[in-house]
Amino acid sequence: ELRVNVIEKIKEWLSDTSYDENLVFAISVEELEAWMLPIFESRNSISYMNPKTRLKRILRTKNKSTAETPENYSSLSKPFKKKKELTKCAKHNESLQLFIDDLEKQFEIEE
Repeated sequence: ELRVNVIEKIKEWLSDTSYDENLVFAISVEELEAWMLPIFESRNSISYMNPKTRLKRILRTKNKSTAETPENYSSLSKPFKKKKELTKCAKHNESLQLFIDDLEKQFEIEE
């Protein structure tokens, strides 16, 4: 419901533009880090009160950088480039799955 409300608000802001129908919304309901947690743990990322803290803790144990930079997040999310890994991770985060579903609808991607 929160995701739908955010999307509707963004569409309201864009109501005077012609390209809003071509947008696909990447709305991470918890935090962006919640989308990345399933890369490192096979459990529902919504079960954590603070996904950012949990991800940092996991990265420290793996001796990986915990810096919140675009470069680091790009590196950490590389497994998402493989559809099999992305699909596996999406099973553990509903907002990530909804984003993938929207992409598939928008671009008519078959599974």
